[in-house]
Amino acid sequence: MKKTVFGMLCALLLISCDKEDYDFTVSRGEVFTIELISAPGAGMSWEWKNKTDVTCVDTIGLEEVPLIEERRGGEVIEKWNFKGAKKGNCTLLFEYINARDKSVIERKEFLIRVKE
Repeated sequence: MKKTVFGMLCALLLISCDKEDYDFTVSRGEVFTIELISAPGAGMSWEWKNKTDVTCVDTIGLEEVPLIEERRGGEVIEKWNFKGAKKGNCTLLFEYINARDKSVIERKEFLIRVKE
């Protein structure tokens, strides 16, 4: 009985240790989108800070969609489109920047896993 419980406990620990909490798991060539809300009319937008260090994904475009269709100069959804490029794990680091004084308002990290 003790061996069975111990074996089950070890199996559970191995499963939980092996599992990562990825924000996106994609295959090579698969496209995914990260959506971030910004206020470009107020001089604030997101910047991808570690672009030159990331090799597991390629950026394929950025699209800004108004949060409220009829309102100009308001908030937008920045749709950052990526494609899995190379098997592996990487972290995408974004900073929400105030263009007037270059201050960082917020940081977000996204853990990406690209599989074959």
